[in-house]
Amino acid sequence: MKATLSRVVERWWDGEGGVGGRIFDVAATPAEWLWRAASVARRRSVGAGLSIGRPVISVGNVAVGGTGKTPFVGWIVRQLAAAGVAPGVVVHQVAEDEAHLLRSWTPDIPVVVDADRVRGATQAVERGAATVVLDDGFQHHRLLRDLDVVLWAVEDPIPGRVLPRGRLREPLEALRRADAVVITRRGLHDRTRLVADELRDFLGHDAPPVVGSVYLEPGRLESLVSGGDPGEPSPQTSVLACAGIARPSRFFDHVRDRFGSHGEVRFADHHTYDARDARGLRDRAAGRPILITEKDAVKLRPFAEVLGPTWVLLQRLSWAWGEEDTRALVVHAARGRPAS
Repeated sequence: MKATLSRVVERWWDGEGGVGGRIFDVAATPAEWLWRAASVARRRSVGAGLSIGRPVISVGNVAVGGTGKTPFVGWIVRQLAAAGVAPGVVVHQVAEDEAHLLRSWTPDIPVVVDADRVRGATQAVERGAATVVLDDGFQHHRLLRDLDVVLWAVEDPIPGRVLPRGRLREPLEALRRADAVVITRRGLHDRTRLVADELRDFLGHDAPPVVGSVYLEPGRLESLVSGGDPGEPSPQTSVLACAGIARPSRFFDHVRDRFGSHGEVRFADHHTYDARDARGLRDRAAGRPILITEKDAVKLRPFAEVLGPTWVLLQRLSWAWGEEDTRALVVHAARGRPAS
């Protein structure tokens, strides 16, 4: 039910709601005005933020979910570790699945889960972090940061609409607070340079620099059962793809590119799976292999025996352009000085 509602809302946001969507547009306009005003008031009430005595790098977005923040945070902490700067990560309390992924990708780096970013950052420092990286930190103003990187999905409209009428958490003008923007590439066409120009045109002389563009591409398959080998499905195999993530279309595209014939099951972002869900997926699969995301694997692994042959389609972060400039920006911020 929650996934169905989420899909209906996303279709409305994308302008595919028909007559009903246009009626909702009008009805929700006052709520959008209130949300805009509240976001501005909330930002002004906090002030400059608290310092923890260590550099803080925030990775966030203006739109709701689905821009690849967690893989990007993983990339940042690997760059910092390679540069000899000990990083730590703070993740919001509701994002336990992201925390688990970060721990699996970077097992030697402390990952703290805490809705209070100041308290979480302090704990990360106590655990040895010389620099703290916030996963989804752009709207959390209580903590002073040295670098604010915002991800912007290439398919999001500019200037876009604010909640509840659109995906934006706050007006696009909020991007002027950012130190840098990275475009996340989705879909078949690389429009990232064009989108970068559109952002600069809209924001004017206060626009932050667009320093690069990243995208997720499919990697290898990994069995959901640790050490198990249910027999990797061949490219001609019909599969059932399952995703409980924000904006899952790109994952389904990857499955389609790899296997062609497949069914799709969508759950809401951060869905908490139970045994009934696992049995439902097994019945929908009807003997076909099940393909899931890394994020869903965190919560479906306890039900591996119920699911049957299930594979995790790993995805890796790749750069279209700007990797070296972004790495220099991040490392210099972590060392407490601006990039030259």
